[in-house]
Amino acid sequence: VWPIVTSSVPEAKLIVGGGICKSLKEEIKDANIELVGYVDDVDDFYRKGNIAINPVYQGTGLKIKTLEALSYGKITVVHPHSIAGLYKKYQAPVYVGDTCDKYANYIISALNGDIDPKDVANKCKLYIDEMDNFIIQQYKKIKYQ
Repeated sequence: VWPIVTSSVPEAKLIVGGGICKSLKEEIKDANIELVGYVDDVDDFYRKGNIAINPVYQGTGLKIKTLEALSYGKITVVHPHSIAGLYKKYQAPVYVGDTCDKYANYIISALNGDIDPKDVANKCKLYIDEMDNFIIQQYKKIKYQ
């Protein structure tokens, strides 16, 4: 996906955080990719850009990195697996790339300004607020049984 993105937007920069950086350190030779490793200050990490990518394609449990990106109001591009288990996953304000071309095109559109980050941030806030209200209502049902 990244070569497709940089062929269209050569100045694009990918910042990768987390433990995966240890495994990628020897393999990544692209000047447009920065491996930052473990992130101590998540707020600072999310301030570095408007687009969050969750390429996770397997695993179990809640897709916390997708929710984390939404909670920061980011344009969020994900693999279909990365919305599994989300609250109203088909209404979540994410861009699901089920092919490399779709994935790359969402990123390119965001980089080119075709996706408005303020509009996405507003949609993220509404989605998170609705999810929070749902959780509170579910909690009240459990609490009073």
